[in-house]
Amino acid sequence: MSTFVKARCHCGLNVLNIKFSTSSLPLPSIICHCNSCRHSTGQMARNYIPFEGEPTSFLTNKPIDFENLTGYHTSPSTTRWFCNICSTHLIASSTEIKVWYVAVGALERAGGIVQFTGHIWVSDTLDGGTADHLSVFDERKIPRYSEFPVVEGGTLPLGWRGVTENPSPDQLSAYCHCRAISFSITRPSLESKLPSSPYPDFLFPHDTTPITHLGNPDNEKWWLRPVDSENPTHYLAGYCACSTCRLVTGSEVQCWAFVPRSNIIFHGGTPDGLPVEIDLVDEDKRPKHLKRYDSSPTRHREYCDRCGATVFFWTDIRRDLIAISTGLFNERQDGSRAEGWLDWHLERVGFSEQASRKSMVDAIVSHK
Repeated sequence: MSTFVKARCHCGLNVLNIKFSTSSLPLPSIICHCNSCRHSTGQMARNYIPFEGEPTSFLTNKPIDFENLTGYHTSPSTTRWFCNICSTHLIASSTEIKVWYVAVGALERAGGIVQFTGHIWVSDTLDGGTADHLSVFDERKIPRYSEFPVVEGGTLPLGWRGVTENPSPDQLSAYCHCRAISFSITRPSLESKLPSSPYPDFLFPHDTTPITHLGNPDNEKWWLRPVDSENPTHYLAGYCACSTCRLVTGSEVQCWAFVPRSNIIFHGGTPDGLPVEIDLVDEDKRPKHLKRYDSSPTRHREYCDRCGATVFFWTDIRRDLIAISTGLFNERQDGSRAEGWLDWHLERVGFSEQASRKSMVDAIVSHK
């Protein structure tokens, strides 16, 4: 007996029919925190599961047309495939063991299909990464493996920290896996207080909060931390589980850090290679390999067109406040969570009601 589950990208260019052996479900699944997974996707971690056979079209059940996908080699034996239009990381292939994998966030449903069993390559994060926020899942403590394959005694305790460089007090670097996109953020400044923005859902739920309050009538600079500080030093970061983020990335949850555009410095932005303030609106000033996907007429997502890493999210009413995909930050400077720069808001996951698995949201909010 076989179970078929639809997998798709956000724009609908790629809709796959994923086949599983019914008797094998739910499949044990490990979340990978390696540097390749983080920097090639922009996500804090990545979760793929194997499926039977080769990827086929949902409509025809025939082999898919790979012309609609871009392949990127994160290693000589591993290729990750993302949508040419919306950048969703859908599938990956291994030439070593000749197996195909599907991104869990791209599945139409994960409940009953996937059973989360562990974290791997936690050592690459140098601070535990998002594994610290997913330590208990479905009332089970989740093992945290230093590397993979797992070796005896190769686990790391909650709260583990590796050795990082002395983080620069002035700049924190970020980059995608292929290094086509490379930038830094700077500490909050007077200019950081100039943007105005409505509140994000993970601060105030959009379906239950009065719209008059969501609009931020007092013009609070909520992205700067500590809140209401004369001299803020950090930026707000948090999780989003909305269906758009999930389908655009292929990840069940997306992590964003909110940073004013004036504090984002793009490297290699001029012919002489000097860093410049990033400009996402002027086509002549946009980074060469940064590709835009409009998930709605007023909402824009940016990704690397070479490796597919999610980079930025911004809206027409919030052009000067940019959401940065946190998996890009240089873990060697301050760990992958960059807690010397980011203040993580974990009391709520944005758009929790749209999560593909409620247990994922519950694990983050109740983490210890």
